[in-house]
Amino acid sequence: MNVHGIILAAGSSSRMDEKFPKLTLPFRQKPLLWWSLRAALESRLKSVTLIVGANKNKILYAVKNIGGGERFKIHVNPKWKEGRSTSVAKGIKSLEDKKSHVMFLQGDQPLMTSELINSVLSLVEEYPKSPMMYPVYKGEKAHPVLFSAGGIKELLKIGGDVSGYILTEIFKDDVATFEIEDNSTQFNVNTNGDYKKLIEKYEKE
Repeated sequence: MNVHGIILAAGSSSRMDEKFPKLTLPFRQKPLLWWSLRAALESRLKSVTLIVGANKNKILYAVKNIGGGERFKIHVNPKWKEGRSTSVAKGIKSLEDKKSHVMFLQGDQPLMTSELINSVLSLVEEYPKSPMMYPVYKGEKAHPVLFSAGGIKELLKIGGDVSGYILTEIFKDDVATFEIEDNSTQFNVNTNGDYKKLIEKYEKE
């Protein structure tokens, strides 16, 4: 079954005071966004769509040589100021196959791996009718999150910056998950402190 990946990278990084957009900050000699995008492109995803908005020119310049060929597509969300849901909707509407499964990834998770992405993709084969699938760490929901066409319909009803995880209350027992033992892939860079910790702990690994 085909699954399309959408990477959300349209926000303005308002919780950081850096002069440069956080997704362009260096990590292991590459821009921050490079790593989550590379993981997606190295996975079994049918296609990978990058949604940009704020600082789009700087972000696109940062990943201009990442490759991906026809699998890699870029779309601009002009309504990014209205919240994450507009980027979600932009990504979904950009897909040619409206009935396919869709996986959402975060641009600010540089430790994401293609192995974890592929593990979530395997859930589609095991639970083809599940509306929502994702990894779990010590009982807590983790990324990336995968939706069926039915799950997408419900996701599009959510506005603003409300998390799609609210759908777990709607789907409940229909959600497919698996436990991960290491949560390093879940490291989010939201603040200057997060970025400093990323460099101190993971730069040389």
